[in-house]
Amino acid sequence: MTKLWLPSHHAKRVAPVEFRDAVESWARQYSGHGDVVWVDNPINCWAVRLSLMPGDPRLKHPDEGTHFEQTLLHEWVDPRRDPSHPKKDRLRRHERTNRLMPGYVAYDLDEIGIQGLVNMLEKGSLLSGRGEFKSPLAALQYTRNQHRKQREADFAAARDNAIQKAKAVRRRIQGLPLVSVGIDLNTTRSSGVSS
Repeated sequence: MTKLWLPSHHAKRVAPVEFRDAVESWARQYSGHGDVVWVDNPINCWAVRLSLMPGDPRLKHPDEGTHFEQTLLHEWVDPRRDPSHPKKDRLRRHERTNRLMPGYVAYDLDEIGIQGLVNMLEKGSLLSGRGEFKSPLAALQYTRNQHRKQREADFAAARDNAIQKAKAVRRRIQGLPLVSVGIDLNTTRSSGVSS
């Protein structure tokens, strides 16, 4: 009796041809290639694998062997924020409290459909998680800009706080009164009131 030897990629789940063709045709519009693949344990989720675009900085390092980017088809579900989410029954429960724990829930290809998958690709929601960016590099640049702006705002707030504290210490040491509203001492009370 002879054994039938199959390569390891045949043992995995394979996406339906319609989904794979839709992703490939979408990727070819942007001079690339794409596929829908199954990611095994511990993730157990479908993923869209897209080839990197020419000029991507990750292609400059051939030793890493990454010539594609892979994005998982899942969504974040938090039962505290959305208690009526239809996928909340797929979440794990905490061992002691028996509460639902927030986590990622995999999309089923049948539930999103071919057109839904293409729409997700079009708006870029596979690459950023929320559909704001067309690539992970754009998401990274946005995050860096936000961090830079926050550092500048924190520095300005710390400077203003130091100035206010220095003024308060100066007032206390010199015995200056604290007048929150400016007043004009040159005018008299009777000149300001008409009778």
